[in-house]
Amino acid sequence: MDFKCDVDVVAKFLDLTTRRVYQLVKAEVIERLPDGKFDLKDVSEKYYEFKFGSGSRDLNQVKAEHEEVKKRISELKLAKMEGKLHEADDVELIMTNMLVTFRNRILSIPSKLAPQLIGMKNIGKISDLIDRELRDALSELSEYDPALFAREDIIEGDDGAEEDDRSVPEDTESGCSTTEPNN
Repeated sequence: MDFKCDVDVVAKFLDLTTRRVYQLVKAEVIERLPDGKFDLKDVSEKYYEFKFGSGSRDLNQVKAEHEEVKKRISELKLAKMEGKLHEADDVELIMTNMLVTFRNRILSIPSKLAPQLIGMKNIGKISDLIDRELRDALSELSEYDPALFAREDIIEGDDGAEEDDRSVPEDTESGCSTTEPNN
């Protein structure tokens, strides 16, 4: 049985735009028949293979990839525990606070020094006052403490996976899990 159809039917069947269908033809993912139509059966098989792979991966390969991912997650958690890796949100918050404080300190120098500098004629003393205020402001930036980035919620569960406190009982008749909480 032939399943010849036009591009609009293919697009609707694959839940794509017609433009995307033509891109897949150009990329030689799917084929167009000489009459301009598409064989829907052939298109669906080739698109599925393109989208999800050929299915030739065996169970051992999938398990090995899964173990590699678990290993990488463990490495990242270890780096966090050792203080070598920090959450981007934490770094952004702490650095923003430090820089806002520094900015405010720098901007306050003119109003702080102006009354002290009125009537001073000794360039050396003026320079020393300005230098001291700038160094005090800069010293706040040097007070970096890695402990500011430490978080207590790094490890959640024995296997490294986050655990959910809710239990999901199994429906013994159908062998399916239910979504109702176990009380």
